[in-house]
Amino acid sequence: MKPFIMLLPVLLFSMNAAAISNTYVRDYTYTADEFDTRYTSRINAIDGVRRELLQELGTYVQNVIEVHRDSLGEPYAADDVVTISAGITAMELLEERWQQPDYYVRAKIEADPDEVLKTVRALRENHELEDSLRESLEELARSRQQIRALQQALENNGASPAGDRQYLQAVQDVEAEAGFQQAMAARIRGDFDTAFRLFTALAEQGNAKAQTRLGQVWERGAGVSVDYDRARQWYSKAIENGDADAYARMGNLYQKGFGVEQDDDRAEQYYWKAVTANSPLGMARLGSLYERGQGVERNPAEALRLYRLAAQNGSTPGKARVGYFYEKGIAVDEDVTQALSLYTQAAASGNPFAMARLGNLYLQGNGVERDLQRAWDLFTEAARRDNGFALAKLGYMYEQGLLVERDDQKALELYRQGAHRQNRFAMYRLGRLYESGKAVGRDPDKAAEWYSKAAELGHQKALERLDKLGR
Repeated sequence: MKPFIMLLPVLLFSMNAAAISNTYVRDYTYTADEFDTRYTSRINAIDGVRRELLQELGTYVQNVIEVHRDSLGEPYAADDVVTISAGITAMELLEERWQQPDYYVRAKIEADPDEVLKTVRALRENHELEDSLRESLEELARSRQQIRALQQALENNGASPAGDRQYLQAVQDVEAEAGFQQAMAARIRGDFDTAFRLFTALAEQGNAKAQTRLGQVWERGAGVSVDYDRARQWYSKAIENGDADAYARMGNLYQKGFGVEQDDDRAEQYYWKAVTANSPLGMARLGSLYERGQGVERNPAEALRLYRLAAQNGSTPGKARVGYFYEKGIAVDEDVTQALSLYTQAAASGNPFAMARLGNLYLQGNGVERDLQRAWDLFTEAARRDNGFALAKLGYMYEQGLLVERDDQKALELYRQGAHRQNRFAMYRLGRLYESGKAVGRDPDKAAEWYSKAAELGHQKALERLDKLGR
């Protein structure tokens, strides 16, 4: 019997009454400092009321999810939905006025319980969009922190041209991330064209962060057809206007060969520029080159340094990779407690690698009490995001009859999916199936083929099986 899937425990109840739309109307006054302009005051005021409205909506969404569990027939983790809701909600400005030094705004959000649930389901069926919104939320939080730090610095040290530019850029970043989230929300609602035009106008006005996000829209095909040339053009404009992440995005095009000839050297150059410009994304991606030795000499210590730097600057992938280094004792003393903590943080932010690794700790009872249900839930969520290791581990649970009825054919299917995503554990388990003849005819040559593929990716047990087979 397939287990009930739920990542976090929540209280769930049936709801039979008709859905009622809730309206939230709030106002907010931002008091400008001497370094503020009307523009920065307006954006800070809009962000203030937006944040307050979304916090209220977050609480409402949590109640909706708890009360309306049966309206769509699927459970959701309340904490997860609250996080997602901030990225899928549009806000309408009702009134705004500028009476220096105060900028006043009044706004509203309307929310229908069933529509909220439908939107959540649509979002969860598109992990690329979901991950883009999570990433945008993290970037928005960093921009807000930077605004507070810059405000304090300007108050203490006085205004300066450099400080003023940094402050303006941080405020524009907030505006861009809010615009990006509204565009993605409109895409889910089926009115992407309007929001996309407004967001494009923001980029065309020279907003560097909006230009980077627009490049990302074209690179990922988020509501439009994939167009790497347009993505590269917008990243170039964002680089000219000083956005650090644009260097990392451009580097990824060269690393993957998206719309350009694959070039590890150019990817490395762009990643270094991103690191120099203090981009957490660039730090994590450059770390991955050093971890794998792709285009550079393999250097686990340098990879760990970069991953740590990325994690310290709020990068979820950075936290996940540092956790892996602690779990395996790579360039650092093995520390499963540290790994568990970092995986938990990254998994809560939707990182599939962290979900899969955390699930494996629960499966093995390594550093935590063994919990097969928790392991299954984490593997399932990571597999939804195409994580090869998670697919393979689900296959292993079917093969061994852990929590589910033993099913060698299902295990074989999941191992093949994991191997297709270049996961070495999946390749190793395929070798074991062919060696034993479970679910497939016994075939030592086929077993050796899969062991060889796993061994090439560093799987030690695959090497041992090859030796036993005399290959």
